[in-house]
Amino acid sequence: MPRGFVSIISPAHRPATLSACQISKSATPCAQKAESGFLYGSHAVATRPDIELRPLAHRVLLAQVVAGAVVTLIALAIYGRAAGLSALIGAGTGVIANLYMTFMALRPARTPHGALGRLYFGQLVKVAITVGLFLAAVRFTHVVWPALLMAYAATLVVFWWVPYVSASQPRH
Repeated sequence: MPRGFVSIISPAHRPATLSACQISKSATPCAQKAESGFLYGSHAVATRPDIELRPLAHRVLLAQVVAGAVVTLIALAIYGRAAGLSALIGAGTGVIANLYMTFMALRPARTPHGALGRLYFGQLVKVAITVGLFLAAVRFTHVVWPALLMAYAATLVVFWWVPYVSASQPRH
């Protein structure tokens, strides 16, 4: 097991060889190649800031900002100022909520239970931030909802796309 990671799987079910596992903030199972093939269902929780996770988190946030800016500029150019502002609100909602969750996920924890609790609480707050910012957007009379939702969706797609692409690239 890599230093700084604590396995949540029981010792009886833990494989003899387990290579390093980068976790996603959603704590989804990851497949790790072992000598006998692939291992499914292993989870690892960062118990200290990991140097490999921080650059990935920065790339995700930067890509979300870029995707939001692209959608905002397209909405502004094609549909006008109201659509551009709406897209900016949608992109900002996605980036701000994910920024909070990123800070929560990268903070070190003393125990796996504490890390998992922090992730659950971080997701709850992320959803609350998203709902709150969408409710604040309702107060604007000229919100163009398709533009707002498209920009928000762009930040969500990037949130999943960047780690997927990063995982498929060979390590140096």
